[in-house]
Amino acid sequence: DRRYLSSLADTLTEEDREWIQSRLERGQTLTGCYLYGISLPDGNDIYGRFARKAADEDDDGPPAAPKRIYVDAEDERESLWTRFINHASPPHNNVNPKSVHESWDGQPRVWFMANRDIEEGEELCFDYGEDYWLEGDEVY
Repeated sequence: DRRYLSSLADTLTEEDREWIQSRLERGQTLTGCYLYGISLPDGNDIYGRFARKAADEDDDGPPAAPKRIYVDAEDERESLWTRFINHASPPHNNVNPKSVHESWDGQPRVWFMANRDIEEGEELCFDYGEDYWLEGDEVY
């Protein structure tokens, strides 16, 4: 969508500019949140380079390995169309995310699997999960 992609800024219509201004006036971002967390198995230190010391950790020892890593799909040059998959609570979601912390090339992977037949032109939606929402959000 040209409203989200800086590479398509020269194709914005007046309606697009009004939409962007409306979001900015309401304090909303134009890009959304494209982080997807992947849990790491206990004892895995492959991502130890991302380790940070907790405030209560002893400074003499190594930092604790992270328990989760995050795939960030906000960069349009590095991500795919899947960053535009929207939320729908079960049973209305039609795809489910799957992930592995280390794929064949050593990198984390996220993909989506259909949980039913999807009609041509139907919007793809998955459940963002409870930890995505703020208290008081109305989730459908």
